[in-house]
Amino acid sequence: MNDEPRIDPQTVQLLYSLWDASLPGRERVLAWNTAPQKEEALSREDAPDVQQLLGYFDRIGHLVQRGVFPEGFVEEFFGKEILRCHGRLEQMLASMRTQRADPSYLGFTDQLVARCRNRWPEYTPKYYSKESGGPGSCETQNDAVATVRGPKFFQYDGASMRLTAKIKKGDPADYGIE
Repeated sequence: MNDEPRIDPQTVQLLYSLWDASLPGRERVLAWNTAPQKEEALSREDAPDVQQLLGYFDRIGHLVQRGVFPEGFVEEFFGKEILRCHGRLEQMLASMRTQRADPSYLGFTDQLVARCRNRWPEYTPKYYSKESGGPGSCETQNDAVATVRGPKFFQYDGASMRLTAKIKKGDPADYGIE
């Protein structure tokens, strides 16, 4: 018999809703060649998505701290990406706290990151520029999306740093549409 606690499907749905809603911010943060050091340095396009990302991380961190999710549940599945994003946002977060004179601003985010570091102590985030041909480049983004979701569905546009759906003529069943 499995000793792991059961999680209510609505709770799981809540987590995935928060995580999915953070995608635009995660995409922007991980696409940066250089992370801004201060909130004011964010572009107009990046600012809303990054601010929402930080809010979502704080909400998830709060729910983890309150025990809504079992110990390790969030960290196991999302921990490495949380660490990658936080690595890009760490200096900006420190600046935001100083500017607001509130060292506890987005404090649940810190608790979440600490839990992720405990779960993945050997993990060191790696970042690649779009031009490098590394994992962050347009070509490898397309390869990754093709592997995860199939080349029929999505394409990464390195110029705009957007993931777009590409639906072509054909049988809708080929696209999971019933």
